[in-house]
Amino acid sequence: MNARQERKRRSMRRSVNVMRTRDVKGPQFEPLIRDLEKTLERLTVLTSEQGSASKRRTGCADVIDRLRREMRELHMFRISRRGPSLMKWAPDAARAFNLPHQTAGNATLPVSARAMVKVVALKPTLFTKDAGFPKGFLAEFRAAIKELEHAIAEAKENTRRLSRLTAEIEKLITHGRALQRMLDGLLRPLLHADPAFAAIWREAWLIPARLGRPKKKKKKKKDDDEE
Repeated sequence: MNARQERKRRSMRRSVNVMRTRDVKGPQFEPLIRDLEKTLERLTVLTSEQGSASKRRTGCADVIDRLRREMRELHMFRISRRGPSLMKWAPDAARAFNLPHQTAGNATLPVSARAMVKVVALKPTLFTKDAGFPKGFLAEFRAAIKELEHAIAEAKENTRRLSRLTAEIEKLITHGRALQRMLDGLLRPLLHADPAFAAIWREAWLIPARLGRPKKKKKKKKDDDEE
């Protein structure tokens, strides 16, 4: 939940508190107040879930970064250096043994790694017998690729979940503010007769302006032919 949404949620909470404290009752008020209370309860749940998903996003990024480095440094580097001379006869060997840059995207790196595995799998004994690679190097390479792909898939799913939560929170905030406006309209006769209550209600449901200096407006650059 961003700062704008949080200010609106606090306003909704203040409105409910005022209505309950002032013991405002009536068939025109009670359904709206209950709806607003349920909206706030749901927002509490979603905000907690959103916080967890945000923390998980950071954790996923750290895991992916680690797995990417390990796959390149522990597997792809040595294969890309020895592969071209050992398997120059293999189809697409030159392209398969081309090591992606360290900044290659998450979609690119696993694909390049699997292309490398495909060529090596044609005759892995060349690496173990002629280049001294450990016997299980190809299985370990495949396992590293699978682990990275799983981490990337988890991160994508978490991102989708975070987007759904954010959209639902915004929808609830909009609904809550609409309830407040309806309550404000229904309260007008009571507020007109009770200035003190009117001041309390106004302070509760209206959202104060954000503090801080306003952003400076950027001056437009003049064209060369303007003076």
